Amino acid sequence: MNQKRDLNRISMMLVVFNIVMGLTTVIVSVVMEGAGLTMEHMGRDGSLFYEFGPVSGYLAGLLAGILVIVIFSKKVLFLHSVDVQNKHMGILDFFTAVMILFGFQMFYSIFSTTVEQILNQCGLSLQSEIDAATGMGMNVSMVLYTVIAGPVAEELVFRGVLLRSFEKYGKVFAIVCSAFLFGAYHGNFLQGMFAFTTGVLFAYIAEEYSIRWSIALHLLNNFTTIALGYAQKLVGEGKLDGAANLLFLVCMIGTVLWLVKNRKAVKQYISGNPMVPGTLWIAATRPAFLVFIGYEVLLACAGVRRI
Repeated sequence: MNQKRDLNRISMMLVVFNIVMGLTTVIVSVVMEGAGLTMEHMGRDGSLFYEFGPVSGYLAGLLAGILVIVIFSKKVLFLHSVDVQNKHMGILDFFTAVMILFGFQMFYSIFSTTVEQILNQCGLSLQSEIDAATGMGMNVSMVLYTVIAGPVAEELVFRGVLLRSFEKYGKVFAIVCSAFLFGAYHGNFLQGMFAFTTGVLFAYIAEEYSIRWSIALHLLNNFTTIALGYAQKLVGEGKLDGAANLLFLVCMIGTVLWLVKNRKAVKQYISGNPMVPGTLWIAATRPAFLVFIGYEVLLACAGVRRI
C-alpha cells in the first residue's frame, strides 16, 4: 500500500474512532438519564439508571470505538496484534517495568505541581485536569471501568492495532508515534504528558514482549491510582502522602539510575531500529492526523481555567 495512503487510513481511523466513541457515549448516557427521570415520574426508584448511566455510556462508547478499529484494521490484524508474543518476560524484567512506571508517577507529580504553580502566577489553573487525572470521586461501576475496561480497550487500540500498523515504518517510530497519539487521546495537557511517557513504556513492552504484559502494567497503574485515592479517604487525607511519595521517589531514582546504566543499550536500540525516511513528515501532514490532534488540543485548552 502507498505510504501516504496507509498513514492517512490510520489517522482517519483515529478520527472516526473518536467521533463514534464520543457520540455513542453521549447518546447512551442521555438515554440512561432519561430512563431514570421516567422511572421517577412513574413513582419508581431511578437511582440505578443514574449510577450506571455514565459508565454505561463509556462502555458503549468503547465497544463502538473498538468496532470501528476492527472494521478499519480488518479482523486479521486486530487478532494478530493480541497474539504476538516475542521475548519471555522474566520476574526481574517485570519488576523493572513496574519501577519505571512508578518512577514516571513521581515525575508526573512533580511536573504537574510545577506547571500548576507557574500557571497560578499568570492567573490560570489546570487543577480540574489534575483532579481528573487522579480519578477521585467515582462509584464502583466507574472504578471497574477505569481499572479494567478502559485500560484493556486502550491497549488493544494503541498497543495493539496502532503499534502493529506503524511497525512497518520502524520500531522506534511505532513506539513513539503510538505513545504520542495515546497522550493526545486523553484530551488534557497534564495527563497527556503522563500518558505519553507511560505510552512509550507500554509500547516497548508490547513490542518486545507481549501486549498482555502492557495490559497488566496499565491495569496496575490505574489500580494503584484508584486504590491510593480510596485509601486516603479511609485513613484521612494526606496521611498516606509520605509513604506513597517515598515509594514513588525511590522508583524515580531507580529509573534514573537504570537509564544511566543502560544508556548504551537504549542508544543501540534506537539506532538499530531506524525510521523509514520521510515517514514522520508524511504522518504529521496527513489531514486526518491534523484534525485528530487539533480536536484534542482544543479539548485540552477547554480545561484551562481562570482563577
